[in-house]
Amino acid sequence: MINIPTELLRTLIAVVDLRSFTKAAQSLGITQPAVSAQIKRLQYLLGSDILDKSAPGVSLTSAGEIVVNHARRLLSINDQILDLASPRPTHQILRVGMGGDFAIAPVSAAAARFREGHDDVGFVIRTGMMDAMLRDMRDGEIDV
Repeated sequence: MINIPTELLRTLIAVVDLRSFTKAAQSLGITQPAVSAQIKRLQYLLGSDILDKSAPGVSLTSAGEIVVNHARRLLSINDQILDLASPRPTHQILRVGMGGDFAIAPVSAAAARFREGHDDVGFVIRTGMMDAMLRDMRDGEIDV
């Protein structure tokens, strides 16, 4: 029996979702050659091509479409298992990012009102350029 390492499936999903090996590498914190090597290893383990090399950009073969659908389900279950097994913090922090053009005072006031009924939740509010906030959210640095 062959087991498929979940990191290979995560790399495939990143390549497909971002439609780029380079962007997938950036989002995963690895090099582009490492992404290519992981996709090659996955294809070797599966015994078939999952990316259509004749199409421009990132395009899946029919087998690749099926693999991606199953990979999403498998990774979702994997993450649920890890979430169930992980210790729960008694105090949660919600990291909020806002574009620089939003007024921070009303958001801070709303967060303070929310905290009155939810002592177990704290807030970290960051402001900045919207593209930086989106990148930070994609990278898991902020939640909302």
